Amino acid sequence: MLDYLRGFLDFFAANPALAYGLGFLAAMAEALPVVGAVIPGSTLIVATGALVATDAIRLGPLCGWVILGAVVGDTVAYNIGRHYGRSIVTRWPFNHYPRLIDEAERFFARHGGTSVLLGRFLPATRAFVPLFAGILKMPPLRFYPTVTVAAALWALAHILPGVAVGASLTLAGAVAGRLLIFIALMVGLLLLALALVRLVLRIGLPWLDRHLARLDAWALRGESWPRRLLRSLLEPNEREFRGLVAAVILLVAALWLFFALLEGVVEGEPLVRADSAIYGLLQSLRLPWADGFMVAVTELGDPIVVIGVTLAVLLWLLSQRAWHTALYWLAAVALGSLFNTGLKLTLYRPRPVADLYSGWSALSFPSGHATVNIVMWGFLAFLATREMGPLGRRLFVALIVAFVSLIAISRLYLGAHWFSDVSAGLAFGAAWLTLLGTVYLHHRPERIHSRGLAIAAMAALIGIGAFHIDRSHRQDMALFAVRQQTEAMSLEDWRQDGWNALAERRVDLKGKYEEPFTVAWVGPPHAIALELEKAGWREPVRWSVSSLLAWLLPDPGPEALPVLPRLDDGRPPVLIRLLPRPDGSRLVLRLWPTALAIRDGNGRTLPVLVGTVAAQQPRRLLKLITLNRMQGSFDAARDTLAQTLQAGRLAPHGKPSAAQGWDGRMLLLETPGP
Repeated sequence: MLDYLRGFLDFFAANPALAYGLGFLAAMAEALPVVGAVIPGSTLIVATGALVATDAIRLGPLCGWVILGAVVGDTVAYNIGRHYGRSIVTRWPFNHYPRLIDEAERFFARHGGTSVLLGRFLPATRAFVPLFAGILKMPPLRFYPTVTVAAALWALAHILPGVAVGASLTLAGAVAGRLLIFIALMVGLLLLALALVRLVLRIGLPWLDRHLARLDAWALRGESWPRRLLRSLLEPNEREFRGLVAAVILLVAALWLFFALLEGVVEGEPLVRADSAIYGLLQSLRLPWADGFMVAVTELGDPIVVIGVTLAVLLWLLSQRAWHTALYWLAAVALGSLFNTGLKLTLYRPRPVADLYSGWSALSFPSGHATVNIVMWGFLAFLATREMGPLGRRLFVALIVAFVSLIAISRLYLGAHWFSDVSAGLAFGAAWLTLLGTVYLHHRPERIHSRGLAIAAMAALIGIGAFHIDRSHRQDMALFAVRQQTEAMSLEDWRQDGWNALAERRVDLKGKYEEPFTVAWVGPPHAIALELEKAGWREPVRWSVSSLLAWLLPDPGPEALPVLPRLDDGRPPVLIRLLPRPDGSRLVLRLWPTALAIRDGNGRTLPVLVGTVAAQQPRRLLKLITLNRMQGSFDAARDTLAQTLQAGRLAPHGKPSAAQGWDGRMLLLETPGP
């Protein structure tokens, strides 16, 4: 059956016209009113793009057909609107989507002809924007060029991620895998930050408006003093009340997060274990070109750049005679920095790399880069966007959110801070920013030239940032280089009881203890792999489109499915092998690196790997996909490994805890290698 699924890709390779036709129809459906709100055309296009990585179809023709489909769909919607006019929205099936129609009409009224370009990237709403372009008689000479450009950008934005997904499943090299994981992680975190801001603006504020309307209705139904007080606050001329309530909610949420992180750091586990796991994961993803980029980003958040931007904005505000605003600006940056330093000195928490900085800068909680930059750039966005239009406000806020998020990510990636340090810095910065902005608005803010303010800040960032990067980048690259922390031990000490220094259980990214370690192996991974191969253990199938399709089979066999990744303290396994069994199950061995190294009698230093052997049985989930579930005794799986290798000795762990299916003993193996 697996051969049939693999033949699925060969079918598209032999009949690429069908894949191109699918891309054309999906793109056209996305652009048609009503149809685009129901059919997941975007998902189909991304899935079709994944076929490019398998060489089943070519990128150029696929892009052409998707662009053509999007243009055809927009053209149909546009001409329907021109022919029928506004009456079309009152007919079936359009009258079943009043909310989407209202959103599209408001969007087109706000942005005019540009909405055809921007609306293409708005889910659901994009299917109605070309319709209103026709209803409102947008000139064809303006509509068709705009819609062609929008279709081309939209097609690339969907096809290229699909190609990346397919490539990530096809490429198996360690460097390629780390590269794709790193890019996916960075993009995911940036999109998460932008999504949180969008969630507050598009869902949080409307939710607040609905509940305030309910309170208003309740207040109108009586004459008690609470109702009269609430009516006075909710009067139309009291416009600040809605913003005040939103600010209070945001302030409470940010402070709650900050104090929850502070409590977790003070108490220790499991937050400290999670910090260590995330640190280990990011260090395993380090790449030379990414190191250079992240060092440059973190330098843009250094004190010299912060001071330069602060002074540039201050001088601009003074030149505009905005004395009141200039005072708040200084208070925002200075007091945020002072609180951050004071808390560091109070908690005295060391950084992941102890010798990275000296003096009070060597302390870690909370992150100064995260705190000061979110306060400075957040308050700048607060000041600059008050006089901008809706589109300019959104773009500027998105730029600031992305920039501050990158600075925070760079501190984690380079190992300068723990995850809780950066999270606490962002939480406190958001709380301080909310409080300061609320007080500033309450004292009748001054009118400033927002465009000039933004230009002054960006000019200072580019000028001072470029100077700082040029002067310090080489030195900082050496400072933030990956540190290999290894503890050496003699082979005699290891055989006696040195292996008891190993951890007892795997730690996941949340800091939770998972399955026990039942194997400790001394030797280089390539030599261990050769020994396992001789004993019948095999390398699992690599991640690819065809191996993922095997999950759809009811009985794919023990070797058809890839092994799901698992991390120990943030580190991926360096060796995975499986042993198929006659009943359709399989044994899976995962070995992770440790900080221990063994010096043998020949003067060689051998790494120590620690791992787990577990039995996996295929299980059908919802009659849709087949997954391998871990089951059975860890002892039986460990003993099977020892029997196949005909080597090793069992020794009790010095500090075992109760675990189902484990007797507390580890299998100790040695493979010196050639």
